[in-house]
Amino acid sequence: MEKLAVLGAWAEVYIVAVEREHEKETKPPREEDEYGESSRESLLSLVQPELPTLSQNWLGALRDYAYLSLPTEYSSQLPSDGGTFYHPDTIDSAKPHYKKRWTPILHALAIWLHETGFSVGEMNKESDKNSSVPANAPANMKRDEINSDRLYLILGICVEALSNPQTVLTTHAVNGILKASAAVLSSDWPKQQIGADPILSKEVLNVMHRVFLTQENVYTQLLAVKVVKAVLLAGKDCLQQDRTKLKEKELDTPTSTSSESEDTSDSGSMGDGGEEGDIIPEKSVVYAALEVCLCVISRQIPALNPSAPSTGFQVPTRLTKMSEENCSLVASIVLILADLPNMCSKNGSTSVLPTVLFLITGVLREMSNKGAERKSPVLVQACLTALRTLCSSSFLEDEDVGSKWRELLRSALVTVLQNSKPSEDKPGMDEVTLLATVTMFLVWGPKEIAKTPFIQKQCVTMFKDCWESKSPEVQLKCLQMFTSVIQKLDTKDATPYIRGVAAKFLEYLLILKDDKSGLDSQQALVTASLNFAEVLVAKAEDDKRMTLLSLLLPVLVSFLVDEKKYSSVSKPTQAIHDDCLQRLVKIGPLYPEQFKNIMMSHADLKLKLGLAIKHSQTQLSSQKKREEAAANQQKMSQLPAKPTIALKTNFGNFAAS
Repeated sequence: MEKLAVLGAWAEVYIVAVEREHEKETKPPREEDEYGESSRESLLSLVQPELPTLSQNWLGALRDYAYLSLPTEYSSQLPSDGGTFYHPDTIDSAKPHYKKRWTPILHALAIWLHETGFSVGEMNKESDKNSSVPANAPANMKRDEINSDRLYLILGICVEALSNPQTVLTTHAVNGILKASAAVLSSDWPKQQIGADPILSKEVLNVMHRVFLTQENVYTQLLAVKVVKAVLLAGKDCLQQDRTKLKEKELDTPTSTSSESEDTSDSGSMGDGGEEGDIIPEKSVVYAALEVCLCVISRQIPALNPSAPSTGFQVPTRLTKMSEENCSLVASIVLILADLPNMCSKNGSTSVLPTVLFLITGVLREMSNKGAERKSPVLVQACLTALRTLCSSSFLEDEDVGSKWRELLRSALVTVLQNSKPSEDKPGMDEVTLLATVTMFLVWGPKEIAKTPFIQKQCVTMFKDCWESKSPEVQLKCLQMFTSVIQKLDTKDATPYIRGVAAKFLEYLLILKDDKSGLDSQQALVTASLNFAEVLVAKAEDDKRMTLLSLLLPVLVSFLVDEKKYSSVSKPTQAIHDDCLQRLVKIGPLYPEQFKNIMMSHADLKLKLGLAIKHSQTQLSSQKKREEAAANQQKMSQLPAKPTIALKTNFGNFAAS
């Protein structure tokens, strides 16, 4: 058993070597590494020459472990002549050694297969000995059979170890098994196999569900998430390939084909749910994924556990604190949720979407309430990204299910708006998160959302309430988000929002025009207000643009500083002056007729603007001269220096003889 111990040690060395190489690839290069650690021979380069032999022995050791792990009733299936590293007479004494070493060997072999892309390569000879494929079989067949043996050997050991209640594993061992599973499933060849096998995919997801239930370590659960992602990505890629092949087949098929073939070639019925849209728990990969997602979310955020009210325990109505690792875990699950409809058929997607939206908006509600001690930007951003993914789905344009998708997304926004209001047991949503969520729906969602009268009314009220907040951060976000909304919508759809809210923002500018006492502390808010006003002018119809420019131009000119006072005012005031001057110079050519009429009717504005432009040109000229002088000085400094050695002897009276 000494050889088995050596194999285990080499496996651990190889794992560490690969991890170090990956860390080195992700870290930016440092200058001091030129003659430091990076210049030395890496650990992986020392292990590399031994890998062909090691990989064969690792595979043999895993086969031995698989045989020795069989229950006693299957002992007759053990090889009569023993295994690679044990003899039939030493089975009982060999088992403890295999039990101690198999996890690093499994992990190392999985990494090796991933790094080599599951190519037969150096393992051909050893694999051929244990394969039932004839020696004269075609190369592709031989390769697939050999790879299948490896894949199902590794997956079988992983699944059995993680799902067997009699197997006691340390957290370190579980982590190694999960890393091995993720490494194997993220390779191209295994992805094709598992993607085409929904039964195996569902089995792996069920095992991951058990991992989430039995393992409390967050790092372990994050590793399980990687396995879940790998399984779902394999299924999605396989489904996309099948749909592409079907479309290519439809293009090659003559239009005179029978109606029966047309019915069976509808790519919209491919995926979970089929033609009817029924998600069958016993067969559905998406359902198994939803179980995993719900398990993680409900454990981290108990208020979202749908079965909790029936258990007799009091459900917490809000979450006050979560660690960064827990938030990252839930964020990963939220992003998985948003991708599940893509694994469904058209009708299947409408069956899954309500659950997906319920969970995402629920996480958003719980993680962004005003009473939370610690908010997670990572998790909130994940929810917004997930909602944006759903709002950009291709299903929205589908003739059959597009209207249902739009209706569900509209309902999701209504739910968010309702959740934002405080109640007896809920403090309401954080204003900044609420603004970002509503803006995301209005900007990226289907046009029907922004057109809905009830939503228009609720959003206008929300923007007004946020603007009246005493928080400068909330006011700034309110201005920025509202500007994004009216900039994205066409004039007709933006009109109800502009009529309801725009006057508040313009009023703020008019007040600042006359009272600049707190200007320095409001630079960001002033800039956002001016951005909004410019967008409003661009959106306005010709007959109303003149009125808006008559308001905006005096405001811009009022922020210009007298040339004599420019150098003595604060930096924020100078920045606002420069910004307003640039805006005025830009507005003039855009609306020349209106600009000219306003300036002609307000001589004081014209005079002040003219002086500001003249002062700016003088500054630019002076700056240009300084830059030229600095450049010349730099050139002079680069010229060879004159000799500084002086001769002390006077040769004036020297005469040639």
